[in-house]
Amino acid sequence: MSGWASGERCLVKDQDHGWATAVVTGSQGIGSQATLKLRLDDGGVLLERLGSDVERLTNDKTLEETEDMAALENLSEATMLECLRRRYRRDRIYSSLGGVVVAINPFRKIERLYDDGYARFGAGDDANLLKPHPYALAESAVRGVVRDRTSQSLLVSGESGAGKTETVKIMLGYIAKRSHRAKGTSASPGVDDALIAANPLLEAFANATTVRNGNSSRFGKFVRVFVDRLSGTVASATVDHYLLEKTRCVSLNEGERNFHVFYQLVADSHLRADDRRLLNLGNRVHPPRDQPDDYQETLRSMRALSVPEDVIKDISSTLKGILAVGEAHFESVEIPGQDAGSRMANVTSDASKCLGVASDDLAEAFVARRVAGVRVPNSSKQAEDARDGLLKALYARLFDKIVALVNSALGDDSSKPNMGKDERLFVGLLDIFGFESFVSNSLEQLLINYANERLQAHFNNFVFETEAKLYTQEDIPVPPTAYVDNAGVVASLEDGVLRLLDEECALRRGSDQQFVAKLDRVSDGDVLAPYRGTARTGGELVGRAFIISHFAGKVTYTTDGFVAKNRDALPDAGASTLAASSNPLVASLFATSVAVERKGARAARRGNRRRECVAKAFGKSLKELTRTVESTRPQFVRCVKPNADQAPASWRGALVLEQLRYMGLLQVVEARRRGYPRRYSYEAFLKRFGKLCDMTHSPNREGAVCLVDALASSLSLERDAIVVGRTKVFLRARAEALIEGARDKALRKSALKELETAIEMENVDALEAAVAIATELRLDGSVLDRARSRVAVLRFRKHTASFKEVMKAILPDMHRDVLKDIYKNASVCLDDAARVAQAETTAAWAMAADIDTFKQILRRLRRKLRKLEERCKAAASLERAGNEVMETCRDLELVGEDAMRVLENARADLETAHKAAEESGVPPTAPEALIALKAADVLAVAFDRHLQQAEEEKAERVAFLDHMREGQEEGKDADSPATIARRSAVEVDLDAVPPTSPPT
Repeated sequence: MSGWASGERCLVKDQDHGWATAVVTGSQGIGSQATLKLRLDDGGVLLERLGSDVERLTNDKTLEETEDMAALENLSEATMLECLRRRYRRDRIYSSLGGVVVAINPFRKIERLYDDGYARFGAGDDANLLKPHPYALAESAVRGVVRDRTSQSLLVSGESGAGKTETVKIMLGYIAKRSHRAKGTSASPGVDDALIAANPLLEAFANATTVRNGNSSRFGKFVRVFVDRLSGTVASATVDHYLLEKTRCVSLNEGERNFHVFYQLVADSHLRADDRRLLNLGNRVHPPRDQPDDYQETLRSMRALSVPEDVIKDISSTLKGILAVGEAHFESVEIPGQDAGSRMANVTSDASKCLGVASDDLAEAFVARRVAGVRVPNSSKQAEDARDGLLKALYARLFDKIVALVNSALGDDSSKPNMGKDERLFVGLLDIFGFESFVSNSLEQLLINYANERLQAHFNNFVFETEAKLYTQEDIPVPPTAYVDNAGVVASLEDGVLRLLDEECALRRGSDQQFVAKLDRVSDGDVLAPYRGTARTGGELVGRAFIISHFAGKVTYTTDGFVAKNRDALPDAGASTLAASSNPLVASLFATSVAVERKGARAARRGNRRRECVAKAFGKSLKELTRTVESTRPQFVRCVKPNADQAPASWRGALVLEQLRYMGLLQVVEARRRGYPRRYSYEAFLKRFGKLCDMTHSPNREGAVCLVDALASSLSLERDAIVVGRTKVFLRARAEALIEGARDKALRKSALKELETAIEMENVDALEAAVAIATELRLDGSVLDRARSRVAVLRFRKHTASFKEVMKAILPDMHRDVLKDIYKNASVCLDDAARVAQAETTAAWAMAADIDTFKQILRRLRRKLRKLEERCKAAASLERAGNEVMETCRDLELVGEDAMRVLENARADLETAHKAAEESGVPPTAPEALIALKAADVLAVAFDRHLQQAEEEKAERVAFLDHMREGQEEGKDADSPATIARRSAVEVDLDAVPPTSPPT
């Protein structure tokens, strides 16, 4: 470093601001050991600092205009912080760091920041998408699906209160409005509107006020928006949710609130939240965000999602029931000869009425439990635990139901196995809880921070590790970037803390104390360390806490209740009581639990199974989420909180700098500066951009090199803007934007003509390709509408033709198992055709005549499919009846009247099945019919055999009767009472032999 000049602008380290702007007033020496006299811009304070604590401010006049800080000549954490500060002061809350968007939470609305979204980003070329804005990210993701046939993900992270939920909401809103615009203003309400309507509902039930955030998401969600490639519109969507903080329902930290929906409900009922115990646990009832009609907005969201009115009523009743039961407290009572019991007090009739259970049954569920079928009273503490456990389970299951209703409205069909590859392409938006560190941290904070560690590891892997390996394999001269690797923290959590917790919960006498002791034995003192406090500094936590060194800082976790929370045991008595509720919703929420309970714990143990604990289940779902995200092309948004008070226009530089450091954003800039974020295979590169040069290129490395040279010359690109590797072509972001812009201009001239040609060709593949290009180029007009409509018709024809072809394979002598395969394949074709018809119905460019035709054909094909299904079922019933008849005849041990009765019933069953089979079109040559025919033969033989036995028995009885009559004439005691009785019995028995005939 050279000497410093008086009057030179600089940045100096500062405890409160992180880095502060100043002017050099004097200096002595050079380099990092120089002593500088400075005057701060803020207050004019004079001070002295070493040169090592000062940086030159070389970009002073351009900082606030710089959208991408990777373009700064001398980027450091000081200039990055100052650039963000200046832009924040000018309401420019979005900036870019080499493609990673940094969003500063303004804690207020900024005028015109989100106006004309489609005009600014959707209608322009790819160069506009380099701007740091949520709309640009959302537009880029949709184009990625349409253009590259690759699923995209928008990963939003940051600590609690940094604005993650709002950022995701903004991007979702853009995708929904973009889709609605593409479908046309006349399009009926559909999944686009449902996407927007779902937000208020999910926020009401799963967001709450914390000490750091007035609208904190207390769960994680991953929204997958499935995009139709040919129109760029939303086809369907689904919401996956993770780890709802249900403990909040019954337990709050100081200064926090319960879930928003409870306060909305109370305000709408004109009641006082102060009077409700569950709403006062954190001694904070009324934050500024409450509005009188909030609950009505939540109800409007449900109705917009087509939730039935009776279900809405049951949901409201369930919420009221939770609040009413929450008022219950329990008094100790003495029970002669037993431990102290309890009785429930202070519960109104609303509790039983709203939950649909009798008051006595509800009280019994809390004050007693069953052990080996014997009633055992609960102490008052045990009764409170049972109450809280049941309320947590009830609220968690209610939220699961809410998410299921949302997914139903979003047309979630992602789980259908017959979805095509293009139909599974999606834009995923992740909104997950931010890193948390409070005065007291429990299992919830551990799992939340574990999730953040996993996401940070994915970020590191994508930005640093995977990129470095790829550059090495492709011989691209990009040096690796040093970064803070958190793989050790993730391993310590998964293989250490969480594994030991799961093992402790498996023990019958597992406890928090034993868990901490095991952690102490495996702690490494680096990532995982035991808590070593003193009486002055929290000595009471020794043996009850441990410390994890996370990527965002050290956090002390108090283990009180860890084991119980992780087991998450559901009180059996309470579950059984609610399963019998007269409230249909409440009963349905607990129906599965009771069914499992009835199977018995011993049966589960015999199968060596136990209920999965919370941490293990969450870990599995988190790994599944990671796998899903890794299969997509990600874009990252890092949300930053400018101050801890949630105050607008307030900047705490030290707090911001801390967040930037643990996010590793400076290393990201360095990696992105050196790297190439866009890459194509040779073939894909030549196919996409080959038309920009009037020459033919072979689909190999030589062809790629020739095209790169031609593009660099015609577009005046820098020498290293595009490089050719061993298997791929690599582009810097700005070079790709220039080439894409040139491609857009070239293709726009010919796109409409190619559309018209493809329409005349009636080739669905060629037409789809032409429509995809036109959609990618954001073209509009009647030609494109006609092409899309024609694509729908051709697709529909293709799927219905496939249906008919599959059904042609049906032969009279086919077994039902083969028919079931045909049915399955035909169903796939019909589902594909139905999806095309559904998409056409909601599109503004659809032809009414086509829609009517689709409906008629679908009705006809569904009738054929139903007929095949009925034939399969009837054939199965016929085969089953035939086998049962043969089994009955083989194993029949009865004789006489009983045997004939069994055979008559078997004959009736076989005839019924045969008649149903004939009506369903099962031919006589079908294997099932042949089995039934064989069964009829066996049945006839059985009838003959038992009929012959009956005749022989009758002859024996007649002979015996004749013999008795002869004895009567000869014997002296012929008229004795015993003889009369015996003769009468024989006569009655003989008369009882039924006349019968063999089966036809």
